Amino acid sequence: AFAFFTLWMSTVYGKVEIGEKKTKPLFHIIALNMLVSDSLTFLALRVMTIHENFPLLKDLLMLLMVFIAQLIVARLLIAIANSAYFINYVADKTLIVSNNSKHLDKVLFYFDKHKKQYELLDVLNIDSAYDISLMDVEKLFLLDVNDQLLKQILEKSFLLDMDIYFTPSLSQLILGKNDTFMVDDIIFYRYRTQKITMLEHSIKRVIDIMVSSVALILASPFMLLVAIAIKLDDRGPVVFSQERVTKNGRVFKIYKFRSMKMNSGDMPAKKDDDRITRVGRIIRAVRLDELPQLFNIIKGDMSVVGPRPESVAMMKKITKEVPAFSYRLKVKAGLTGTAQIQGKYNTDSADKLLMDLYYIENFSIFNDLKLMFQTLLVFVKKDSTEGHDPESESEIN
Repeated sequence: AFAFFTLWMSTVYGKVEIGEKKTKPLFHIIALNMLVSDSLTFLALRVMTIHENFPLLKDLLMLLMVFIAQLIVARLLIAIANSAYFINYVADKTLIVSNNSKHLDKVLFYFDKHKKQYELLDVLNIDSAYDISLMDVEKLFLLDVNDQLLKQILEKSFLLDMDIYFTPSLSQLILGKNDTFMVDDIIFYRYRTQKITMLEHSIKRVIDIMVSSVALILASPFMLLVAIAIKLDDRGPVVFSQERVTKNGRVFKIYKFRSMKMNSGDMPAKKDDDRITRVGRIIRAVRLDELPQLFNIIKGDMSVVGPRPESVAMMKKITKEVPAFSYRLKVKAGLTGTAQIQGKYNTDSADKLLMDLYYIENFSIFNDLKLMFQTLLVFVKKDSTEGHDPESESEIN
């Protein structure tokens, strides 16, 4: 109980953010936390030993000595931590967009006091996000901008590595809880583009290799039977490959069991499409045609979990209709994902995009594992294999 209380107390007077706050404010936060925690701990111990003959004055003196020692150690550690932080830290390139905000002077004064943290590039008054370049910006502060401009900037910055701070409107405050950041008496909502850390990348890659390797071993008898069935059905190629698009727009060749007749053209498959072979209807119904993509995962072209890779032609077509569709390229393409589990074959591009962006913005290793288990639902959901199939099998090798 004491440990939970101490953790809770650490948030009462503000977060202990090395580098974000100066040494003096950090020391004040920690000192107040220790004062309250030590006092309540002392009272609890006195209650538990109420029948013991412990002098109150002696105990109070001991409490004071412990508290002073804690203050000295805390002050020293904060100073060392902040100094060490700024040895290798370069101030973030910061841009302010202010539409005649009354808060501008306070924000400028704050930046002037925190030059080690922020390198102010410029202060702009703009009407459209297309009027500015965000390529070199690491932190962007938006002061009293309208909803349309905020929407444009959020969309424009999605693929960039930056933090965005904006003064929320009343409706935004009402809608939900967000990460907040205070500058003087001004509330900012902080939006951080999802950054998958190097550790998360490494863990995800290890899981990809382990899962795909085990799946290949377990599925190899079924893959052999499917290959024989396809060959006996029409004597054509067993596997087809097609160029698909993955992270950062990189093109790779995806592998699938052939489920359509040879030379079927570029039109995507539909329900009851006569181009689908007899074997193809069976393996599509239970997704066995996707099994060769386990080799793509082992090669590193794909991940087990991620947005489904579109063909080069389909990607160009959809991006013309829904420009934000390219945001899916922020992460590596996957064998399964939110859009495959929650969506259907006839789920339109805009809805698929929302599902994929939700996955990207809420990425975690735990969520990946959860989606892997939820993939089993696809095999029992009839509507997940019906309707429009966005994957065209036009290139047969």
